[in-house]
Amino acid sequence: MNFPRLHINQQNASIAINKYEPPVQIKQHSANMQIDQRRGDYVRMHSTSSQLFIDQSLAFADAHLKSPLNMASEYYQKMTSSVFSFISKKINEGKQLAAIENGRNAFSDIAKAANQPPMKKSNITYMPKSMDRVKFDFVPGTVHFNVPSGEIDVYVQRRDPEIFFPKWKSDVYVKQKNQIAFEVIGANINKGL
Repeated sequence: MNFPRLHINQQNASIAINKYEPPVQIKQHSANMQIDQRRGDYVRMHSTSSQLFIDQSLAFADAHLKSPLNMASEYYQKMTSSVFSFISKKINEGKQLAAIENGRNAFSDIAKAANQPPMKKSNITYMPKSMDRVKFDFVPGTVHFNVPSGEIDVYVQRRDPEIFFPKWKSDVYVKQKNQIAFEVIGANINKGL
């Protein structure tokens, strides 16, 4: 016996999506920049000269090259000492002559002392006598700088970016409709029932 069979043919629905995704565009324009620097500012420099002072007065004095006032002062000192030594010599001679009654021959002693030549002296001397007779005094020079601050003025005008963002689109549609079909296979069936 051949029984009828039911055959079901089914087809799913199919959905499709069309996407439109254009790229984002960004344009960034350069900023406008202006830099102003002051040109009137100058570096100013002030200097003082160095000075060298050399004092050779003591070295010149050793060579007997002295100022008239110094020479007069020295001669005055020598003169006073020689006057005092002469007075002292004459006082001693007077004392010797006053003691003539003691039997001494004071005249011959005084004459002998007066006619005796002075002892000769030898000396070695250097001019100047030492290195400290010439004095140096050095005053260093100075240099002063006046440097301006060197400020600059910067002006910036910023420019916003331009952004192009087109809309994205998605189109959804039914590519294939769903469907179901029934079919009896194998026997004669009264379909009118």
